[in-house]
Amino acid sequence: MHKEYRTIADMDRSSLIFRAPAGSVFLGEIIVVKLASGETRLGRITRLQADRIFAEIFAGTRGMSTEDAVVPQGRPLEAIFHPEHLLGRITDPFGNPLDGRPPVDQGETVLLGGPAINPASRDMPSGMIHTLVPAIDLFNTLVTGQKIPIFTIPGEPSNRLIARIATQAQTDVIVVALIGVRFDEYIFFKEYFEETGAMDNVRLIVNTAADPLAARLAVPDRALAEAEQWAFLGKRVLVALTDMTMFAEALKVLNVEQGNIPSRAGYPGSLYSDLAKRYETAADLTTACGGSITLIGATTMPGGDVTNPVPDNTGYITEGQFYLVNSIIDLAGSLSRLKQLVQGKETREDHPELMNILVRMRAESQSRKESFGKKTEDDYRYFRFAQEFDARLMDLNISMPIEQALETGWEVLANHFAAGEIRIRQELIEKFGKWSK
Repeated sequence: MHKEYRTIADMDRSSLIFRAPAGSVFLGEIIVVKLASGETRLGRITRLQADRIFAEIFAGTRGMSTEDAVVPQGRPLEAIFHPEHLLGRITDPFGNPLDGRPPVDQGETVLLGGPAINPASRDMPSGMIHTLVPAIDLFNTLVTGQKIPIFTIPGEPSNRLIARIATQAQTDVIVVALIGVRFDEYIFFKEYFEETGAMDNVRLIVNTAADPLAARLAVPDRALAEAEQWAFLGKRVLVALTDMTMFAEALKVLNVEQGNIPSRAGYPGSLYSDLAKRYETAADLTTACGGSITLIGATTMPGGDVTNPVPDNTGYITEGQFYLVNSIIDLAGSLSRLKQLVQGKETREDHPELMNILVRMRAESQSRKESFGKKTEDDYRYFRFAQEFDARLMDLNISMPIEQALETGWEVLANHFAAGEIRIRQELIEKFGKWSK
């Protein structure tokens, strides 16, 4: 029997404080609150201050009273994992089904939010993940075991981009975690995966904006704990978390509710560690078990401000970023810091140099467009190049393998510039160029 404490001293929308002897509970321990109505609610201890115990209540505290009983369970937050039964399933972060099917109640018990994978077990990220999105494959190549965010603003098609990457990426398992999304966004993902026939390989974990705030914190933990288990079984797993800004906002509110001193812009001082703990789950475990975890996290920049603490801290943790602006992945702001590990090695030898010249020419066209003075015919040539470049390579609705993207890149160059104007090695021009021989 677990000891009951009827010592609730204070409560807020998603948190409560109760009293218990020092040392009788531990940080991260699960509690069950028994209401007078017979209802029970799950929570987690987040802070210890002598005999004052702070806890977050996943379903919120509405309807609770200070007379209710708090029962520590003597265990951390856990979940049931079964590699076959969870694929194709839609649940909330606690495993409650949202697809009308029975709960998964058989399998291995796994810890949520546990320690990161031992660095000694990790390989250097390697191996290209083909997404069939030329703006990624050609210019900001995604690498197995990489962690990378999508920086975006409200109104940009980040959900569609994530859905396309998830369904087109050459991986074994797709784990998509929706954090504080609108209900129509959840329906979009569900219908997209069903219509594309990808649902059988997708694990969808959902928390909508209408759900209790504290439950958001469990969403990435559940997604990443399950991803680890699949990786240990030798599976290549792609995890998509959206939106990590909503995760950070939940941390912000709960931090204030529990009386902690806020840091920059009101976020908790632990924001960097809280984000890093999730992103650092990404790993290439090929040598250890044959599996891998590649992580993409959508991050909405409040007010479009990249210096906001959420994208700012994220940038220090991750290995680059996709910068989504005006419905394209902006080349000036985007970077995959690991792309050099695969470009020209797992892809064609012309990939690095072709990518560089295309980016340089696109930047030159933008510079000419923004310059003052009368435009010349040469300026308009660059503008025509940029228009074709964006239409054939940067449009997020385009799908093509990397080989076709490389061929298209050469074609776009040949349509607007002479071979002698292109600063690429002559042997590559002769081998791959589209100019008349």
